[in-house]
Amino acid sequence: MMQFVESVTLYSIGTSKARIIQAAASQFEHTLLEESTLLALVKNLNMLVEICNRSYRGNSLEFHHTPGQISIRYPANGSEKVVVSISYAPVLCHITNNCQIREEIQRRLEREFPEDCARYLIDYTREGGCL
Repeated sequence: MMQFVESVTLYSIGTSKARIIQAAASQFEHTLLEESTLLALVKNLNMLVEICNRSYRGNSLEFHHTPGQISIRYPANGSEKVVVSISYAPVLCHITNNCQIREEIQRRLEREFPEDCARYLIDYTREGGCL
């Protein structure tokens, strides 16, 4: 299954660790990833967090991954300091041609709004669309 990285949010944290993590993560916004490459992203970001924690002084970064969300942050001590947050979701449909758009709209309208579906199809064919 393909995953779509919807957003990579970078928070204003001025540490060397944060800048490295943000530079690595920011390039994946609006990217399609196979399931295996998503797992590779998780693994590589986690590894980078470990490298930063070993290489730089200061509070250790924490890596968190739950379905749909990857976050890297400093430990919570009253107010959590998030460095980066990555939101992703499964790609539900991959549309490659114009007819698929009509099919998807028609399929939804047939279930929920049959009269509007009929009007839509009449106008669609009147405009030169093929069924």
